[in-house]
Parts: sequence; structure tokens; C-alpha cells
Amino acid sequence: MKAVKNATTTANANETPRMVMKKRKALAHQAKALEWAFPRNRIPLFMRMRLGKTLVAIRWAQNKGCKKILVIAPLTVVPTWQEELRQEGVWLAATLLGPEKQWRHKLDQSHTWYLTNYERARLSPWLFDLKWDCLILDESVTIRKPKAQITKLLVNECQHIPYRAALTGMPNPESFLDFFEQMRFLFGEFLGFNNYWHFADAHFNSVGYDLHIKRKSRDLIIGTVHKRSYVLTRKDVGVGSTPVHQTRWLDLPSPIRKKYKHLEDKWAVDDYETACKLTQMLWLQKIAGGCAMEGLKHKAKLKELLGLLGGELRGEQVIVWFRFNDELFACQKKIGNAVSIYGDVPIKVRKARLKKFTQGKARVLLAQAACAKYGLDCSNSDTMIYFSRYFDANINLQSQERFIHPKQKRDKLIIDLVVKDTVDVDILTAIKTKKFQQGLVSNQLLKRMILKNFSERLAA
Repeated sequence: MKAVKNATTTANANETPRMVMKKRKALAHQAKALEWAFPRNRIPLFMRMRLGKTLVAIRWAQNKGCKKILVIAPLTVVPTWQEELRQEGVWLAATLLGPEKQWRHKLDQSHTWYLTNYERARLSPWLFDLKWDCLILDESVTIRKPKAQITKLLVNECQHIPYRAALTGMPNPESFLDFFEQMRFLFGEFLGFNNYWHFADAHFNSVGYDLHIKRKSRDLIIGTVHKRSYVLTRKDVGVGSTPVHQTRWLDLPSPIRKKYKHLEDKWAVDDYETACKLTQMLWLQKIAGGCAMEGLKHKAKLKELLGLLGGELRGEQVIVWFRFNDELFACQKKIGNAVSIYGDVPIKVRKARLKKFTQGKARVLLAQAACAKYGLDCSNSDTMIYFSRYFDANINLQSQERFIHPKQKRDKLIIDLVVKDTVDVDILTAIKTKKFQQGLVSNQLLKRMILKNFSERLAA
């Protein structure tokens, strides 16, 4: 009893006694990343999802002897950081989330690790007047836009912080320009430029509203990024599964097909009318889904989904991705033992629902892909179904990564529900290209590819 008493009295008064955990053993590729990172004060870790860049960043900051570390991450990823820190033996990480009055007092406490999200950082710029030893940006691609307030804040007001890290698995989802602000955050410049527009003018040609990289500049940028960053893909490591892709081809009911064709040809149907090509394609995609436009609903995709869940995939845990909430809600009414994640679901509720799914207590996860592209580990599932896709390369690639785990070698299956002779086909054609699967397709390029496929199909 005496020993227990002494142990209790020597503990920090604010600290809840915790079980001491042994640090995890770094995987071989993580050990190489740590060897690269330790001598450096500023590190871009461009490691694909599930390769353990969070562990590398934590141990790098600890190796530097940092006493006050701020991590900024998407809100959905903050719980992941809490868990990663616990697995590294750090139980007392302060979260700076919500209204300032709820967490300002934590800054006066003797924490080492502080976690916040990008929106809170933007709303509390005074945070960067404090003395931080280290600043880590998770999903640093968030600061790729030069006009964004959060980009201006983090790039211009954080150069005094001695140790800085940028983490993302996909640093350039839209174009090679995406590298610039991330590298400027770390090094103050990129290829000798400290101004985004001067850099763009030197290395890109303006074609209409788009900027196209110059041929020589492409190799220069790629070479410089690889020289100054730690870049790692699953192919480099030789780990993880290679998903098998399947397509389920569906037909529109005849009355809906006539209305779909009218919207294609005349840019109008029923009470809907537009002169914008992307809006037209968005409406056509909603019609293909069958759940989102009054007077144009059908059950082609819903019936196929229910057939898969009750037939070939019976008993399996399945992730179903949606673009539109109306589709998700329609499926939710018909599928038992399912949990859902979409924009209006609070973070704590999302976490509880995801836990229910990963523990096998819920069989199906219904999720809006844009809300679940970061921080979700759904590797307990071996099958995902796309009810509908986004015109967004980053969202599509990130969502596909959610059920991949580097230690798993099991077969993984991705099924797309596609209505014949609709914009579904144009999207699928674009995302099946080798360039897209390698992560080399930007959002702008993906949209151009979809529009091109759409126009060619109509002209055929």
C-alpha cells in the first residue's frame, strides 16, 4: 500500500494515472523515413495513406526535443492523432476545438502536444503569437490555395517556428501548382520563388482559364519535390492489397430514359433548365442515381444494391459511398444493420458509428465520400460500392484508400453501380485511366476528361 501511495503522490496533480504503453515497433519503411527525417528541421512527408506518416512525425518531433508542439489537421482526423499519440505513450494531448472559452485555459497547462483543426486555427490567429517549438500540418494540401485565409496565415505567420512538418498522401490533387504553398510554408520559397503568381508565370502557360505546366518545368518540379521531400507510395514499399474493380451495368426505366435524353439534348426537363454544362451533368448524374430529383426517381441502383447485399455479399461488411445525401437517405431506409456518415452528423457521433462498423456491430457503412475522405480506417471491410462518384480526383482517390491496410494481403473489391449511356459512364471511363489510378489526374483534368467523354458519347 505504501508503494501505491508514493506512486500516486509523485504523479502530476492534473494527470490521471494511465497504463504505460510500450512504443510500437516502426515498420521497415517507417524506420527509413525516420532516418531521413531526424537530421532535418523541416520535413515534407508525402507518404501515401496508411504508410504511417503520423508515427514518423511524432517521433521526429520528439527526437528534436520539442516542448510545445501544435498539430493542425482536418477535424475528422483529430481523433486519429489522439489515438496515435496514445500508442506512442502520450496520454495528455490538449485539444483546442470549439469556442475559445472552452480551451484557452489549456494553454496555461504543462502540455507538450496541442491538437486543433484548420477552421479553428483560421478563427484564432493569435495562436501563432505564442511560442511554439514545432508546427505539424496534417493533410497540408489544405493550404494549396494562395488566396485562402488559412494559407496566408500559416505561410506568412509561422516562419519563426523552428521545426515544421507537412504531411499528406496526395500533395498535388489539382495541379503541380499545389506544391508551391506547402513548400513555401516549410522553406520560405520554392525553386527560388516566394510568390505564387510569379512562380506560376515562370513555369506554366495560360490556356484560356487553365494553366498548363511547361514541359521542362514538369521534370524540374518533380525532381525538386523528390529531392526535398520524403515521397513514398505503397508500390515503393510493396505492401497492401491491389483492389479488383467491377462494374454493375444498369438500365434506366423507359419513361425516365426519355426525360434523361431530353435534358441531354435540350438542357431542360420538367421544371429544370440550365445553360451550364457542369450543372447539366450534375442533374444527369442525379437522374442516373434515381433518388434526388422529384418526378425523375427510379429504383435501378437501389434494387441492385439491395440485391448485392442480400445475395453475393451476404454476411460481408460493406462500405457504400454516395455523392448525394438524398441517395444515402433512400438507401438508409431500406438497409438494416447499417450506420451512416454525412455532413450533418457531429464528429463524436461519426466516431461512434465508425467504431460500431469497425467492431463488426454494424454490417454496412453508408457514407458521403466528401465527409469521410480523411482519417477513416475501414480496413475491416474488403468490399466497397460506389452508388455515385464525385467529379473530384482527390475525393475519389482518398475514398478508395479507406479500406486498404499495408499489412493486409486480402483481396479487396470495388464495385461501381453504373447506368448505361449516362454520365455515369463518362465518370467511370475517366477514373479507370491508368493516370487516375496512379494519382496523376487533377480535379481540373478529371472534369475535362469527363466533359470530353460526355461530348464524344453524345456525338457517337
